Amino acid sequence: MEKRFALIVSRNTAGAGKMDVLYYDDLWRPKKSGQNTSQQFWDSRADHFCTNAYCKSAAERVSKLIAMLTEKGMLTKNSSVLDIGCGPGTYAVEIAKRAKEVVGIDISPKMLEYAEKNRKNEKLENLKFMKLDWEQVLLEEWNWEMRFDLAFASMCPAINSKNALEKMIRTSRGYCFMSTFARREESIRDRLAEELIPNWDLKNQGNGVYCCFNILWLMGYYPEITYVDSCWENKFSFREAVEYYCNALPIPGGPSKAQREFIENYLKTLDEGGLITEKVKMKFAWIYWKV
Repeated sequence: MEKRFALIVSRNTAGAGKMDVLYYDDLWRPKKSGQNTSQQFWDSRADHFCTNAYCKSAAERVSKLIAMLTEKGMLTKNSSVLDIGCGPGTYAVEIAKRAKEVVGIDISPKMLEYAEKNRKNEKLENLKFMKLDWEQVLLEEWNWEMRFDLAFASMCPAINSKNALEKMIRTSRGYCFMSTFARREESIRDRLAEELIPNWDLKNQGNGVYCCFNILWLMGYYPEITYVDSCWENKFSFREAVEYYCNALPIPGGPSKAQREFIENYLKTLDEGGLITEKVKMKFAWIYWKV
């Protein structure tokens, strides 16, 4: 950890001139349009998420994460767990099999429909799901101050600032865990971005790891990081692909008519038998700390 921190300090010294929480907070906060944090966007992704949740690479990643949480004492049979941005309940269901109580929250009603279905299939009575927007949640109204042994957030876009981290920490009396990507390569999205957003730095999208670690360190915590590599394929119908990339690309206000036509025309060249396939490579960062 000492070597990693030294590298981070060096990088910060070159880029910012001083160690400043506000610098990292500003760097981390999203500068793009917020369409991929909306209820509508995540509702549109629910079918795809639920299908991919049970592919081989995802199942292996879930199993590895559960094992790590257990091994490090963050998850026990007596644990009360909050899953922020739980999606279709992929992690919440597996955590609930090993914990005393799990609460999953998400902004998307359709994601929660899948989550509830998955809960019922596993007959888990210690797991409940709630439709809540994490950014709007008032912890005191729910009596969630230091309410949970583990505050958990996997790839949750709402955890994107110092305030979001502090809020997450306030819910925990034991540990916090969050994951984000350190590197992200998506064959179709990256190609479209090169054409439509030439000033977007595709090679430097892992600022979440860099900023989160430094903010936590400067707040007095000792975060640990585990990196996990994974690859898979996303398959879309033509119409699904058009809607996905029009929402996923960080174009303020969404793509123009001309940009949408470019996206559609490019995707038509990739259509094979009614399906469009994207190759994805990810380096995930699992960040965890004791509160």
